[in-house]
Order: sequence, then structure tokens, then C-alpha cells
Amino acid sequence: MAYLLLLLKLIYFMLPAYFANMAPVFSKYIFSKQALSPIDFGIEIKGQPLLGRHKTIGGFLFGIIVALGIGYLQARLFPYLKDFCFVNYHNLWANFSLLMGLGAMTGDLVKSFLKRRLGLKAGKPWVPFDELDFVAGALIFVSPVYFIGWLNIFLTSLISLLGHILINWFGYRLNLRKKREIIDLQTHLTNLFKKRQKKSRG
Repeated sequence: MAYLLLLLKLIYFMLPAYFANMAPVFSKYIFSKQALSPIDFGIEIKGQPLLGRHKTIGGFLFGIIVALGIGYLQARLFPYLKDFCFVNYHNLWANFSLLMGLGAMTGDLVKSFLKRRLGLKAGKPWVPFDELDFVAGALIFVSPVYFIGWLNIFLTSLISLLGHILINWFGYRLNLRKKREIIDLQTHLTNLFKKRQKKSRG
């Protein structure tokens, strides 16, 4: 029971980052076409985009705005959930949620930059970096405000990895994600096992 409570507390702690990460896909319904211009302004390196057209100014800003909204709700609920919270949202919600959102969005951009340099197309799964980029960014950015500890970072990463895979599947079912953007976990693990077998034989 204590472990379950800890996992729920970690999920609650990460809510601004989780919602920020999901927000950009909805920005197209809110912002103008101009605001949805690529955040990399179309810059290319050796024929490859710096980030890609799918990373937009509006998506980046909307992620931060949503994180702030979630942080505000957590602050309003704080008097009733004090024992459930790592953070004193009454005093820190603005800085906390801003850093969470900014870190999540920045982590996603860094991941996209690395994927383009490796020649990976936008939307192509890159496990586990697709699932943990925003988590790492959020935890790094928010650490000056609150550091949850290395064990909790590990548990948060594990929760986020599994949760992100499930959310992408739901997104696919709701036509928010394309088939190529979701992870066939069984196939991925099978391929990974086969690669390790080849290396051990070699």
C-alpha cells in the first residue's frame, strides 16, 4: 500500500509535465496558422531539419500554458491534499509548474534535435528517449525548486515510460496519433532480444 501511495504521489508531482507533453497536439485547434510556424524557422543542417515542422512555436507555448494551469489547480487543491504532495504548491506553484512545462518542452526539443542528427524521421519511435525526454527535462529544470531524490527519479522514469506507451495507444485509437508513432512493445522487445543474441554469438 505504501508503494502504491508513493507511485500516485509521483504521478501527481509530474502532472504539469505530463499535461504539457500532451498539449502541443491540441495547439492546432487554438492558435493561428502563423503561431504554428516551425520553432526552428526551417533551418537545416546538412539537408536535415534542425527540429522539424511538427515542432511549432504555438505547441511549445501551449505546453507551458497548460503546465501553469495544472499547477494552479494543484495550488487550489493543496489545502486538501497536503499529505499527498511533495511540494508546497501554495507558495511554489507558479515557479514549479513553469519550470515543469518549460523543462518538458525543452527536453522534447532536445530529443528531436538528436533524432534529426541521427537521420530518424519525425514520428518514428525512438525507445526509450521518446518516452523520457520530457521527464528528464522537467526534472532537471524543476530541481532548483524541488529535488525528489534519485530513487524517486528512477520510479518516475519507469512510470512515465509505461504510461507514455499506453497514452500513445489511446491517442492512436482516438486518431490523435498515427500508427507509425506508437510502439509495438512486443515487437520491439523481440527485436532487442534477437540483437543481443546475435552479439553474444558473435
